[in-house]
Amino acid sequence: MKRLLGTVVIIVAIVTLVGVAAWRVATDRTTPDTVEVTGRVYVNEQVVTVPLLRSDTPTGTVIPGQPTVAGRLASVGVDTGDHVAVGDIIATLDSAPMEAAVSLARASAAEASATVAFLGEKADDAVANRDDVDAKRAEVRTTLADVRGRRAEVVANLAQAREMVAARQSMPSVPATMPPGAAPTAPSGTAQKDPAAIVAQLEQALAKLDAGIAEAESGLAKLDEAHATVTDALAVLADVRTAAQYAATGAEAGVALAEARLDLVVVRSPVDGIIAKGPVAGTTVYAGAPLVTIYPDADTFVETYASWSDAALLAEGTPVLVEADYLQEPLEGTVAKVGTEYLYPPTTQATRELHMARGVRVRIRVDGDGLPPGAPVSIIVSTGR
Repeated sequence: MKRLLGTVVIIVAIVTLVGVAAWRVATDRTTPDTVEVTGRVYVNEQVVTVPLLRSDTPTGTVIPGQPTVAGRLASVGVDTGDHVAVGDIIATLDSAPMEAAVSLARASAAEASATVAFLGEKADDAVANRDDVDAKRAEVRTTLADVRGRRAEVVANLAQAREMVAARQSMPSVPATMPPGAAPTAPSGTAQKDPAAIVAQLEQALAKLDAGIAEAESGLAKLDEAHATVTDALAVLADVRTAAQYAATGAEAGVALAEARLDLVVVRSPVDGIIAKGPVAGTTVYAGAPLVTIYPDADTFVETYASWSDAALLAEGTPVLVEADYLQEPLEGTVAKVGTEYLYPPTTQATRELHMARGVRVRIRVDGDGLPPGAPVSIIVSTGR
């Protein structure tokens, strides 16, 4: 029994050794030192569109689906294949409509500012009128107070004069001690004054004084009404001037908007890169339409498709070499992304496996320049054997 068990162990060991050897042979045959697949160079394109230079609410009839004309290309500063930096001028559109819009906006803003200044002058005039009215009101009040004081004196004098008249009427016409027919005489050197005439004079003066006071009070009432009118006018002018200031602010914003649209006439490059296709001067362009395509610098990558077995060798972070006939020496690269599903590769995709129907998409980031977009390359990765 022991002899049989030993024989079985020996047989199992031999089979295991043969299997390992066969696997090593198969591996050596299927996995070379390096794997080479083909791919193509791609870039993340930067599309520069035509700016919207006209108003958002055009005066003409808007037809749904019809593109808005932005203008005409007055000049073009680049050609296909040129290298541009950020801020370089790509093209310039016809600026005449935008310049006219700026002039119109500035004229409107100037008119709005003039309106504010005019209303300010009117408010100053109204304040001056109100101050003049207030001065006249104070003068009339002072005069009325003085006249009313004098009227009180007249009234007192009239009362005294009437007492004198009454006292004189109550006196006997001829004193008992005087001979018949004799009249009383005034002291020597004085004129005889009739109290009744004084009363009449005072009454006439008091009537005229009352009439003058009445007229002064009526005038003061008118002055008070004028003061209220001017005050109301000042309030209205203040409201109108505030509204005019808001309108002037809006007009200044209109100038800024028109100037911003004028700045859009000059189309500049947003990135450093190569012009893929340059525009043509003199052509009519439409707002929002592509004007030029730029291949940004340092944004080039290589894309390939690999079988599952090769994709296992192209894990993210794996260093690779990129070769091409037009390169003087290979460029170093790094696997940036490996897909997770099978896709249909381009018919020009070459692999180690013939008739590959589907493959895993692999994207490789390449260091350095010299890879033109769309050009074919070979990707070489070491298997680590």
